Amino acid sequence: RWACDNGADCSPIENGGHCQDLSYTNQASYAFNDYYQKDPKHGTCYFDGAAEITVKDPSNSKHFDILPLIKTIRVPL
Repeated sequence: RWACDNGADCSPIENGGHCQDLSYTNQASYAFNDYYQKDPKHGTCYFDGAAEITVKDPSNSKHFDILPLIKTIRVPL
């Protein structure tokens, strides 16, 4: 929720959004990516180990590459 509360546009993954049915992990990936895209120079890159910068362009697919998380996170809706 932190990324959504601090600049990410999370409307697609919230109730009524076109990506609302994504898993919590994919919702987190979406929020991390949107937050970072808004401010890549000053944005948090790794979210305390829960995210990773990649060179893959996610806009060509509806699939989000997810790495195994070291710790469990919940993205409340």
